Amino acid sequence: MEIQSDEVHKATRGILEPADLIKAGVMRKGRAKRGRTYEVKHPIERYKDLQALFKKKTASLLQASLFPEMDEGKFDNTALVDILHYLMGLAQESEDIIPWLREFEPAKPQIRVSLEYLSTKNPTFQEPVNKIMNLIEV
Repeated sequence: MEIQSDEVHKATRGILEPADLIKAGVMRKGRAKRGRTYEVKHPIERYKDLQALFKKKTASLLQASLFPEMDEGKFDNTALVDILHYLMGLAQESEDIIPWLREFEPAKPQIRVSLEYLSTKNPTFQEPVNKIMNLIEV
């Protein structure tokens, strides 16, 4: 999905710079209109990178499961968009989402609200969002 650079600047002003979103892998600079657009990456484009990130995070945090009180904040430094894109990538690849929903349990309210918002704003994401929402509701 391509968006104008002015729209990105207006939406993120005072919060973060577009360069931060590019560095995080959420979007890339577009080629149209002399580079004055950005392309937002789809979850499936980010899936492999996010898969490696979350596998690494959970592997290094396996020891934390010995101390359940430490378990709750293990994804505190993870961006919600990364969690959403990863879950949506899993859904699109027909992978098992349930273990990851358990991992992201502390963020489940934010995930639910974000997915509800996405389903109304972008019909492209309807199928993976519905798969995830059906499992969250169970």
